[in-house]
Amino acid sequence: EKSENRIDRITSAADPRDIVRVKPGVRFGGRLTLLLFDHDNEMVEKYLATIATGLKLVEETYLGASGSRGYGRVSFKKIDISLEKVILEGETPKLVEVPEVKKSYGSVDEFENGVKDLANLVRKAVFPQQGLKE
Repeated sequence: EKSENRIDRITSAADPRDIVRVKPGVRFGGRLTLLLFDHDNEMVEKYLATIATGLKLVEETYLGASGSRGYGRVSFKKIDISLEKVILEGETPKLVEVPEVKKSYGSVDEFENGVKDLANLVRKAVFPQQGLKE
């Protein structure tokens, strides 16, 4: 925690408060899920590119408050992609991993540059009857 003092611009009164911060260098894990439906074949690349753009915007700006003071800066160092597909075993749906679509990227730029190839892998695994997009 760090103590700060805010000055009210109207009354000039002091407003002491404590700010809770995460120390630089702390690592966090997270998970993002993209659900694809039958009609999404043409949108796979756009969805993945939108995710890459969002991650890049988070890196270039900040999370939370006081970004102008340097708080909330993050970078994504390891982006692992996997695909799970719903299949029917008899009449029971089951979630299975598709090993052909397992990728790892070291940065958002690397992920962004690989979106087209990744989209083709996903299309091939999820929409095999509809073919790949050139």
